[in-house]
Amino acid sequence: LIYNIEQVDVGDVGKVLPPDAKLATEWRGDLLGGVMVIRGTFADGSPMVAIPNYARMNRQPAPPEPAAGSGAAGGGRAARPAPPIASVVWINERMA
Repeated sequence: LIYNIEQVDVGDVGKVLPPDAKLATEWRGDLLGGVMVIRGTFADGSPMVAIPNYARMNRQPAPPEPAAGSGAAGGGRAARPAPPIASVVWINERMA
């Protein structure tokens, strides 16, 4: 299972997660319809929360609807632009 760290939870997504960070899982029934999150602490001491990949990009406000009569020719609705995607990947390879 792949987890993501989102700006809405941690602010700056460019923070460092130490290789020896203690991680714990926690059920959050109030978040995104109920998900298991991973909690930890970044190197700077700030809290880290990661959510499952399938639930990402669901908490930013949607862009406003176009005004009536604007957008596509014939008064149709213009498609909403997709939000920008920014991903940070950590790989931790430990020797057994």
